[in-house]
Amino acid sequence: MKKESWLVMANSGIMKLFRFPNDSRKLTVAEVLSNPEQRLRNHEVNSDKEGRSFNRVGSKSSAYEHHIQHKEIHQEAFAKQVAHFLNEAAREKKFDRLYLAISKEFFGVLKGHLHRDVVEKIADQTHKDLIHETVDGIWSHFPSMKK
Repeated sequence: MKKESWLVMANSGIMKLFRFPNDSRKLTVAEVLSNPEQRLRNHEVNSDKEGRSFNRVGSKSSAYEHHIQHKEIHQEAFAKQVAHFLNEAAREKKFDRLYLAISKEFFGVLKGHLHRDVVEKIADQTHKDLIHETVDGIWSHFPSMKK
C-alpha cells in the first residue's frame, strides 16, 4: 500500500485538502469543502427585526438582541463537517501523516471535534490562514518538511 500524507488548509469559510506521497512535496488537490454562509454579514442572515420587550412600569420598550451571532453558528457547523471528514478518513486509514494549516480562530473551534485517531497523526501544524499561499510559501511554514 502506498504511504500518503495529507495537508489540510482551512479557515471558517473553506477547507482544502492536498494529498502527497510521503517521499515528495508535490501537492495534489483532493477535496474542497466550503462554507458559503460564512461570507454573509449578520444583517443578511438576521433578516427579521429584533423582538420587542415592554417595561412593566411605564410605556418604555427595548429591543431584544441576538446573543449568538449566526456566523458563529455556521462556523461551528462547518468545523463539525471538517472534523467528521477527517475523523472518517483517519478511521479508514486513508493517510499516514497529517499537516495542518488552519487559522487560529477556526482551529479553536475545530480541535474539540477531532478524534484521537486524527490528533495522533498530526505531524506538524501552523495556525495561520494559508488558503491563498503558493506551494513554496506553504512549505516554508512547516520546518519539519525538509526539501
